[in-house]
Formats: sequence, structure tokens, C-alpha cells
Amino acid sequence: MFCGQAGSNMISENAINNNSLVCKLRFKKFSMLFTGDIEEIAEKAILTKYNQKSLKATVLKVAHHRF
Repeated sequence: MFCGQAGSNMISENAINNNSLVCKLRFKKFSMLFTGDIEEIAEKAILTKYNQKSLKATVLKVAHHRF
């Protein structure tokens, strides 16, 4: 399992959800990406900060704030 964050500049009193950990769990050929409660701005920061290939997963658990 690997975990990371969007970055401390994403955190504000009004957007504390962007402090959520984003974790990727891998087991053999299965992988799952957990996005916590991050909002759109943090999603974009994660895509910029981390290699997009490393974020690819079998299952994506989307943050409930997005939909």
C-alpha cells in the first residue's frame, strides 16, 4: 500500500477534505485507488504531483464530494 497527499498548500479551513490521504492498494494483478474526501482541486494536484501511470487502478473509489 502506498499513500500520499495533494500537498499542504491544498489545505485551508474551508477545504480540510483536501488533506485526505490518497492510497493505492495492490495485490497481485488487482489494485484499488482510494481518494478519501479530496475535492477537484486536490484531484488535479495529485495528477500533477504523481506519475499518472502509478495512479492507474483496477478499481477507483471516488471521493463522495465529486458527484
